[in-house]
Amino acid sequence: MDFFKKIQNLPEFQRKIIFWIILALVAIIAFSFWVARAKQKLKSFGEKEFFEKIEPFPRETEGFQTEDLEENLEMFKEAKEIMDKIEQEEISPEDLEDLKEIMLE
Repeated sequence: MDFFKKIQNLPEFQRKIIFWIILALVAIIAFSFWVARAKQKLKSFGEKEFFEKIEPFPRETEGFQTEDLEENLEMFKEAKEIMDKIEQEEISPEDLEDLKEIMLE
């Protein structure tokens, strides 16, 4: 206990230095334990097993309709033709109505 009394009797500046040195030592020790544990975890990490356990995307195609794709492709082509006409300033009111219908579907 005499040790703590000596520290308490030191000027504030010296007490702060002692505090920061102790804090730095504790931080270094904690960091070294963390690094050692991280190395251990990485060595024991089973990469193959990890990727076997996860499935990022389902591989099933149930409910997937190619007709929907064809229909969407046709709508896209129609919209593209109308947009080309707009760029060339050859647009008619009927084309604008068609574009509006395509966009609202």
